Amino acid sequence: MSVCHYVDIPDEASVARNGAGRVVLRFQSYMHGNLVDTQELGLHNTDAVSRLEDACADSRGRYLLFGGGRTGATDVVIAASRPRWSMVDEFLTYDPVRSPDGRWIVYRKFYPATAARNVSEEYRIYDLSKSRDKNRSHDAEGNVVAGSLIYPFDQRPQSAPSENARAAKGAEREKETEFLSQAQQHRFGSYSFYWSDDSRSLVFADSQFTKPVIVLLTLNGEILRTYTRTMSEADIACQGPRFLRAARVDERLVTVAVCSRIRDLRRNEFVSVEPAKAQKPQTRAK
Repeated sequence: MSVCHYVDIPDEASVARNGAGRVVLRFQSYMHGNLVDTQELGLHNTDAVSRLEDACADSRGRYLLFGGGRTGATDVVIAASRPRWSMVDEFLTYDPVRSPDGRWIVYRKFYPATAARNVSEEYRIYDLSKSRDKNRSHDAEGNVVAGSLIYPFDQRPQSAPSENARAAKGAEREKETEFLSQAQQHRFGSYSFYWSDDSRSLVFADSQFTKPVIVLLTLNGEILRTYTRTMSEADIACQGPRFLRAARVDERLVTVAVCSRIRDLRRNEFVSVEPAKAQKPQTRAK
């Protein structure tokens, strides 16, 4: 998908339930007020979608559609309109935000509501200039999921085998698990993801137990680099997990609204973090 520009949700597009009771994305074409064609694309994430909330389109007739519903998740659907409507990709997210230049979508990886107490966040990014297959990677549990991981790189599977499970013999060994400890869990610390106007930088917040951090992602073509700046507990003077209310990035500063305070952080205060398999000496953001 090439650069995607905001458009109104197509009049002919809607979320509906077909005669078989399946939730579909329905496209209906009219001429002189008369229905002349109906197309339906089956949705995989049916429990999450009851309405379309946002859309953008590119020059090749592909639409990026955001669907929402009662679960709080957002179903991202990429559909091609030419020559007829067809599904390109679909994946569930939380808090997706499209970059100003229309190339990227950043989001929190989806997890079932039943797993919320034991979840550790993964922040991922999807490149709309690439194909579906090139936007797939493995998560902490080894599952193939949409997008590329941008933070954190120290993830463990959501349920780790317990000492008793590892010592046990027989088939029951695989069934006994323990929850991730609070110290192992990452929590989203922002009200949103915050893009720079030129789409070359992105800021959000994360916290791991008593370690709140501001995360800075820089994008230079296909080269993505992640940097973090640890905040002290004294910096976080508000209650609740989300403390970053807004952010702005320029060439020298990352200006953040943390709780009720505005702070200017120098970019060279941010330290690079990289996947374990590609560890390099830490560098500072320029």
